[in-house]
Amino acid sequence: MLRQFFAGFANSPIMVFPLISMALCMTVFLAVLIYVARQQNQEMDRLAKLPLDDEGALP
Repeated sequence: MLRQFFAGFANSPIMVFPLISMALCMTVFLAVLIYVARQQNQEMDRLAKLPLDDEGALP
């Protein structure tokens, strides 16, 4: 089954674009996941309260 799958890539060079787009998507997803996992809880709490904070409200 894998032999047939890779034979399709050998016959059609345009089939490399879905692989590139999937790799790019996975890279961005993992980068965001690592960024969020490394954030400090205090920073997340500050950012969570940001839309509800009245200090920067316009008159």
